[in-house]
Amino acid sequence: RHRCLVGTSDIWSFRENDREVLHRVQGSWRCNSGQAVLDAALRGFGLCQLPDYYVLPHLARGELRALLDNRQPPNSAVWALYPQRRFLSPKIRLLVEHLKQGLSTPRPGARHPSGS
Repeated sequence: RHRCLVGTSDIWSFRENDREVLHRVQGSWRCNSGQAVLDAALRGFGLCQLPDYYVLPHLARGELRALLDNRQPPNSAVWALYPQRRFLSPKIRLLVEHLKQGLSTPRPGARHPSGS
């Protein structure tokens, strides 16, 4: 019965008894942009489920409040897709390495996959 801000998927993931549970949410507001969902949440339009990299700065400043924190979903994968070539351009190679390093570094306040 809450106003949910639906992003690219209307399926939200939660952790329950150390397993992933999926729940289909409904909302009168839908957008395929994570930034737009974040902006709507910051304006108080409703609840959302977004990756940490969108919300952590706003949580730290008290602009957003985490709900159901004990049911935070397991870590999700991030994929970098590019054409397989024998010689990658230096820009692509640097971007992939930057993503690997940046996404593998735990963020302050982020949960470890084991829940600790």
